[in-house]
Amino acid sequence: MKETFSRFDEENDSILYRFYGVITASFGKVLLLGSLSAIANKNFLVGFSKTRMVMIRLDMFGKQKEPVVIYYQYIQNVHIKSWMFGIGKKINIKLTDCSKIRFNLYKANQKDNLNALCDLISAFAAWD
Repeated sequence: MKETFSRFDEENDSILYRFYGVITASFGKVLLLGSLSAIANKNFLVGFSKTRMVMIRLDMFGKQKEPVVIYYQYIQNVHIKSWMFGIGKKINIKLTDCSKIRFNLYKANQKDNLNALCDLISAFAAWD
C-alpha cells in the first residue's frame, strides 16, 4: 500500500497512515438485499496525512478507481467508536457540505496506526 499512496506524497506532507476500509451497505439495503447486501459494500484504500485524507475505491476485482482527496479543513465533525467487539473502528465523518462518509477500519496488523490516526483526526475536527 505504501507504493500506492506514494503518488499522493507532497513536500512536508506525506501519507502517514494507510488502511483498508469498507463503507458498509445502509440498513435499508441490508433489509432489501438480505444476505446479498455485501455486494452493496464499497471497499477502499484510505490514506491519511497531516492535512488530508485520500480514498481510493476498489471495484469488485480489486482494481483501483479514481481517488478522492479530502482536506481536513472540509471536515465538520468526526465520530469514532469501537466496532465489532474491538476488532476495528467505525468512523463517521461529516463534511462541511453536509455529506457524510461512514466506514469501518480493521485493527488487524495496524492497531498502533489506528490509534495514531484517531489522535491525528481529533486535532483537525470536533468530536461528537
